[in-house]
Amino acid sequence: MGLEYAHKGYEYQDLLCALFITEQLLTSDNATFKVDKKESKNDKFDDITIISSNGILKRQIKYSEDKILQKADLSSASYDLALDILFKSWQETISAGTIDLRICLAWEYIEGNGELDFLKEVNCYNLYNDENVKFLKIDIDSIWENGRLPKSSWRRLRSQAQNINREDFGAFLNDLIIEINLPKSSNNIANPAALESLVISKLKKLGVGKYPNHSKSVEDVLLNLTHIVKSSRARGEELSFTTILYRLGLKNDFGNIQQDFVIDKDLNVINEFRYQHFYDFIFTNQKTVLIGQPGSGKSWFLQNFIEYLKNHSVKIVQHYCYTGIDDLYEKERITINVFLANLINDIIIVYPNLAECKSTKYGVDLDELQTLINNIKEEIVFIIDGLDHIGRIYNFHKSIIKEVDTEIIKVLSKLKFPENIRVVLASQPIAEVIQLTDDSYEVFNVLPWDINDTEKLLTNNGFGDINLDRNVKLSNLLMKKSNGNPLYLTYLINELKGYSPT
Repeated sequence: MGLEYAHKGYEYQDLLCALFITEQLLTSDNATFKVDKKESKNDKFDDITIISSNGILKRQIKYSEDKILQKADLSSASYDLALDILFKSWQETISAGTIDLRICLAWEYIEGNGELDFLKEVNCYNLYNDENVKFLKIDIDSIWENGRLPKSSWRRLRSQAQNINREDFGAFLNDLIIEINLPKSSNNIANPAALESLVISKLKKLGVGKYPNHSKSVEDVLLNLTHIVKSSRARGEELSFTTILYRLGLKNDFGNIQQDFVIDKDLNVINEFRYQHFYDFIFTNQKTVLIGQPGSGKSWFLQNFIEYLKNHSVKIVQHYCYTGIDDLYEKERITINVFLANLINDIIIVYPNLAECKSTKYGVDLDELQTLINNIKEEIVFIIDGLDHIGRIYNFHKSIIKEVDTEIIKVLSKLKFPENIRVVLASQPIAEVIQLTDDSYEVFNVLPWDINDTEKLLTNNGFGDINLDRNVKLSNLLMKKSNGNPLYLTYLINELKGYSPT
């Protein structure tokens, strides 16, 4: 564990604010955070304010060793919790919209204490994962009966009653929740107590320690986050969702990379019959290996087939192990982590609701992908192209990446695909891919181009199909010389473009 922030230390309030922030990072994608910053003159819930599309969350935090909650804590100003003071704070904030006001007490609550019979336990989402934590509301009738003054035992409130509308006060008490028996902290990351452990578990749920945030330790991120809280308090600085992620050094995009495979549309040759034939094949055989010899137009065919699927409203998830010689992400594209990230990202784009199925918000691994796959209920096509390029690219970069990190084909053999998912792997006929045919993958060979394809490519390149002699056209000669190989055919046509008869 790094010690970059350890010397700065943290206090209970810093750590609890870090918990609230982490929970917000987990449950939303946009929020503003204010630490110890009053939003109005009498703001008493200013220890942390979180503003998001769901409303406003405001917390007042109290921590004392061995402190037991007593009635006097709420009826006097000893701990700045007198109900008339809190009511005035509430009055100044209700105009902001939906608001969640809570007093967060790391104190002990003794159930059955008759002095506290005005407190009623309510059911709430338990952020703390701790059954000892209680959520309490104040019953107005227990302290202030309708048509009367507050009870004499509530002297401070009684003295202020002429300035307080009881109906408004009841609305305030309905909004107010008291959280008590909160987990304690050790304030020592090397010896974590319940609260440190809770924040660590939430950070892991965020994906810290897992790709693409695998280089971050949860302990370092926790210390960094408490330092951010402390600095924000000292500077009076508002923090955005993205600012916190940036300062923590966390990625929130699964670590996926761009998937563009560019085809020159002006030269593109489309053969609808072949795409329909392949479509029928993959929906008859759940798992398919599309095999093509070098230059056979495998990726060209596949890109046009993807457009064919889109035109027929078929959903697609894809990953390219290779996109071209000028690919800036060449070495990343052949790694398992990026392979998983691209598939996970595509699935979440197609099915946003499945994000809730992930075990971490931003994390990526084989189990995360398998869970998403298991929860897809519609028909969809998974396409992985360029498997034959992995070995070549690895050999070029093996000084900086490990071979074990590029074993995408092994990962594919471990994935379990339900019947509603069709899988298409595209590759040259290398041994590792051919071995997958033993795992229920059926082979579909890319066919050579025919005379119609050749004629279309000539036309797209601005050539007429001229007669070379009485019985031979240019397209016949080119197809014969290229054997229907699109790459070689393209080369021959490009040679013709540079040809100048003397």
